[in-house]
Parts: sequence; structure tokens; C-alpha cells
Amino acid sequence: MRNRLIKNPGLKLLSIVLAFFIWLAVVNISNPEVTRSKTVELEIQNANILTNASKSFTLSNSGTVTVSYEVRTTDESRIKASDFKATVDMEDLYDVTGSVPVNVEVVSNKDLIIGTPYARPGVIQVTTEDIQKKKFTLSTNATGTPTDGYSVGSIDVDPPAVTVSGPVSEVGRISSVGIEVNVDGESRNLSGSISPVFYDANGNRINRKSDKVTVDPEQVAYNVTMLRGKSLSLNFNVSGSVADGYRYTGAECNVKSVSVVGQKEVLDSVSTVDIPESVLSVQGATGDRQVKVNVSDYLPSGVSISGNSEIVVTLKVEALQDKEFTLTLDDITQVGQTSGYAYMLDPESITVDVTGLTEDLGLIKPSDLKAEVDFTHMSKGTVHDGTLTFDPPKGYAIKSYTPFKIVVYDANGEKPATGGPGMTVTDESAAESSSETSSGSAGTPAVSGESKSPANPNPTESVPETLKSTVGATKTESSAGETVKSQ
Repeated sequence: MRNRLIKNPGLKLLSIVLAFFIWLAVVNISNPEVTRSKTVELEIQNANILTNASKSFTLSNSGTVTVSYEVRTTDESRIKASDFKATVDMEDLYDVTGSVPVNVEVVSNKDLIIGTPYARPGVIQVTTEDIQKKKFTLSTNATGTPTDGYSVGSIDVDPPAVTVSGPVSEVGRISSVGIEVNVDGESRNLSGSISPVFYDANGNRINRKSDKVTVDPEQVAYNVTMLRGKSLSLNFNVSGSVADGYRYTGAECNVKSVSVVGQKEVLDSVSTVDIPESVLSVQGATGDRQVKVNVSDYLPSGVSISGNSEIVVTLKVEALQDKEFTLTLDDITQVGQTSGYAYMLDPESITVDVTGLTEDLGLIKPSDLKAEVDFTHMSKGTVHDGTLTFDPPKGYAIKSYTPFKIVVYDANGEKPATGGPGMTVTDESAAESSSETSSGSAGTPAVSGESKSPANPNPTESVPETLKSTVGATKTESSAGETVKSQ
């Protein structure tokens, strides 16, 4: 009998089937409650509260939450993710922590759900950022090579400029906006509509990964004029100085080159058309200037324009802004220290007023100013007028900084009562420095970093000549650390 049970596969299969039906009967009779979960898409309500306040936002999760619920065993197969609705309401956003609770609602099969479902996570972190709008004049670029003997004469766009909107961090990466038209193998005029593309400061194309950056309009019309002959690039020479508080940032034109015709030997001798300084001037400018130029006036004899010879050159002029940075001794390069001496600033922080373009000022940190203080020839037990030198990046200028004192004292002695962020001492032992000082030998002071000449007591002398006239004003210390203000 035992061998029949072991070796008979039919009996084994029958026992499994019977066991299953017995289990099914038990489950159907008891029908216990079980906890299950579904992944549900997260919906955002009242997002216009932030967009109306010129704010962009991102959520800390991937846009879904896990909804847990209880259901009878016999009903669990009937529950779907679409039976639930998970939402976050921006009216409930708590500004202090940047969090908003997740609300779960049962929209279908309510009679099958036991108790109240809940979401994990139950609170979503919301990161907000200011929205920036910036207008860009469209540049035009032809890609590919036209048919032999033909060249691109001009590319006209309508409208000539677009407005880009999005988070400050995203819009700040965009240096220019333009269109790219494929003219490979073309000999006829082209027209159509196309989406603008973004470029960074190096002219590299930026992929639009985020749908939070928009461009208005999304499509621009273009007309490409194809000409037979040679294409000459345009070179703009600009003269004059803009008004105080402004900066010339470059010349823009919807035409990068012009097509010309002429005798071969003459055309072979020219490759550019130079627009002279006498035509393009930004003298005293406080905003963009548009100058109409007839390119034919600047072509060599025997060469003529194919098509329209008049172009419009926009000389870009932007207002400079001021931004205040707060520096402590830790932010300043220190040179000329003497062994055994300690140094501190009074007051402990210095406010530096930096001038530059608005988008540029948001990119630098206090350390980028490369502030330096020279302690050379400062004697112990005295208080000296402090002087800073700066080496900011190109495009920035130091307008002024608040006065301060330098307190010099014995590194092994008691720290003076006047405030300061700390002290800087060379690595030599206090005993050696004390012996050296008592011997009356000045020796060679220990220097940290590049050796500099003694500090100039006049702070304005570290400022470019063009800004010295505005340095005299004394600024109060900024408690916020950084403040941007219009000149």
C-alpha cells in the first residue's frame, strides 16, 4: 500500500487538487481582511497659486504615491489603481517647511474598501523657484552645404524676437536663442516655420529637457533667400562709451553674411565686409540701439550685393546692477603674516559692493572675488587701517567696501576684546617666535600665498579707474549676506 502511494503520480496530483479546493473553501468561508497597495499617479491642485506668484515648483517624488488599503480576500482582485485619486493641494503648502500633505480619495468600488486608505509618503516636499522672463533676439543659422554655385543670402524670421520663461536656474543657462535651417543641396528659396533652439555662452546647443521652460511663440516663420555667387561674412566695429551704469554686450544682426556677385579675381580677394566704427556707436547709450546699414557702401569696387543690401544691426546695452557680498577673514587670502603674531578684523565682516550684469551677479560667490589682505610690516600690539585688493572675474568690478581695522597681537597672549572671526598664526612654535622677537632681528616674515606690497590704506585704489568716482560712499554691513540693487 505504501509503495502504491509513493510511486503513483495520479494519487499525488489528486491530493494537490483536493488540498487546493479545501483551501479555497476555507478562504471563502472565513474571507479574511488583507492589506494591499497600488501605485497611483499624483495630481496637483491649485498650481496656479504658485504660477500666479511667478514661482516654479518641483515635487520631491517621481509623481506617484503608494496607496495602501484593506479589502476582503475575495474582493482584492476587483480593486484597481484607478479606483483611487491621490492629490496635493498647493493651498495647503506650508511655506516654512515647503511640504504639502497627500490626500487620498476612493472614486470607485467604495463598498469594497474597508476603512480609510492612506498614501506613502503622506507628505510631499515642494521646492519653489522664481520664474524669469527674458526676451531674446533670434539669431539665424544655416546648416548643410547648398548646391555648387549657390549660397545663403539672408534668413528672415517673423517675429524677430521671442520671450523665454522658466525657472531662474534654467533661463540663466541660456545665452542666446536662434533657428537652424537645413540648406543642404538647396538652390531655391526656402520658407516655413520652425521651433527656436537655445544656446549656452559657448554657442553649444542646449537640449530642452524641462517642460517648465517655455518660449513664446513656439514656432517662428522663416524665409531663406538663396543666391548664386559668394557669401561674405559681416564684421561689426563699434565705437563709443555707454552711459555710466551700463555696459555694451555685443552687436546682433539677423544677417550673418551677405551674398555678392562680381569678377572671380575680385571675389577671391575678399572674405568679409567691415562695417566701420563711424557707423556703429554706443556713445552715451542707456539701452539697445538699432542702426540701419547699407552694406553696399562698404564693398570693394567691382563687387555688388545680390538681393537686399540694407541690414539692421542691434547694439546691445544692458544696465549694470550692484550686489553686496559679506566677507569674513576666512573668505580672504592672507599674506605677509609674521611668526608668533595673530590677526583679526574689526568688525568681523566686511561688505563688498560688486557691479555687473544681473544674470552674471547670480553666478558668483564671495570666494570668486579673490579678496586679499597684506599683513606685511604690521607690528604687534597695534591697530591698523585695513586694505583689501581684489581680482574678480572678467565682467565684474568692485565698487566699494566698508572700512575695517586689523588688530595684531601676540599669538600666545590674551585675545583683545574687540570682535573678530578668529586669528591666523604661522606654523612656527610660539617659543621660536618669542625668541626671534626678543633678539631684535626682524628676519624675513612668513608669507602665505604670493608676496604683495604693503596694504594701501585707501580702499578705492583697488577699484578700476572707471569706478573710482563712486567708491567714496561708505556702506553699512548687510545682515542678509547678499543684496542686489539697481544703480
